[in-house]
Amino acid sequence: MISIFNLNNSSNTLKNIVNKINYDETSWVNGTEIKNLENQIKIILKTNKEVCTCNSGSDALLLTLQHLKKKGKILL
Repeated sequence: MISIFNLNNSSNTLKNIVNKINYDETSWVNGTEIKNLENQIKIILKTNKEVCTCNSGSDALLLTLQHLKKKGKILL
């Protein structure tokens, strides 16, 4: 089950993290900046589960559907 959280309480922290990203970093996919962002999000959410950032809502929906299919929750 996907937990729902209130982003309003954490939005300033997330903005600070995003503002510190080095946009000159050339390795965006699995790069150090992205790993740091995902680790910070895990801390904010207080979870040990994996965090996966996406570049679009479509990617996020596709990953979610693939995960649900793998778990046998839906048929595609």
